[in-house]
Amino acid sequence: MKTLVAYYTKKGKTRAVAQHMAELLQADVFEVTEEPGFRMGELFGRLPAVAPYQGDLKSYDRVILCIPIKKERIAAPMRAFAQRYGSTMNRVVYAFVKNGLTKDYPNCITEMDALVGKTFEQAIFVDPDGPQVNVAKFVEQLQA
Repeated sequence: MKTLVAYYTKKGKTRAVAQHMAELLQADVFEVTEEPGFRMGELFGRLPAVAPYQGDLKSYDRVILCIPIKKERIAAPMRAFAQRYGSTMNRVVYAFVKNGLTKDYPNCITEMDALVGKTFEQAIFVDPDGPQVNVAKFVEQLQA
């Protein structure tokens, strides 16, 4: 199954999770980046402008979105990417990345589904500083 792993990272932890998943799945990888000069927009509830994806998302059977969670909120660039490109994704999988993960965040799934415009196929919550065993098991489930 042709897969793309798209992620946003500020400090590199989500990148490590995304690259690990992509390696296990032999998937393509895309880093979502925000255009400069956005910070003030977030204060007023606007989503940032993200650098355009140059490929054809419809050519992928599945897109895995590696989504950092900060202060119990989805990173704004991933919300913007999901809203901008969600309608062009065939199937979507969420990998929520949060340090010191103590609970799942069902509202994050609901928010992403609304932004993407479809229901997710599968989701995982990952502590990037924790054992990566759950990532490997999750990838096995995706391959089944």
